[in-house]
Amino acid sequence: MKKILLNFADYREALQWTEKKAKNYKSMNDFYTSDEYKSAYPLIRKMYEVEQTNFAKKAKSELKKSGLKISDKVVYDFVSPFFNVSNYSGTIIERNGIPYVKLDLGQKTMSGKKSVRWHKGFVKSN
Repeated sequence: MKKILLNFADYREALQWTEKKAKNYKSMNDFYTSDEYKSAYPLIRKMYEVEQTNFAKKAKSELKKSGLKISDKVVYDFVSPFFNVSNYSGTIIERNGIPYVKLDLGQKTMSGKKSVRWHKGFVKSN
């Protein structure tokens, strides 16, 4: 495998490089199995991990600013583009350092997920 020397300013730049290079292949999967991507993957993976760590720190900081913590019960009213309102409730959990809300039993998002990333729209339930 030919070693390719790459240097990206940040993870976003690495993703842009990936998208640009993938256009030279039949599909994204063909690119992902190429020697070109395999040689760049260790650097891209490190940049992804840094991005995730920074995201987790920011999310935890925002959680704290909101007066919430892991294990708090929260609620959120989601208004769809058609003005339908869905009520979600659950418990804040931590997954890979990132706050998520594990939805209460029987609840799922429109896409079928049983947990979602916590965001400022969630408020402490009474």
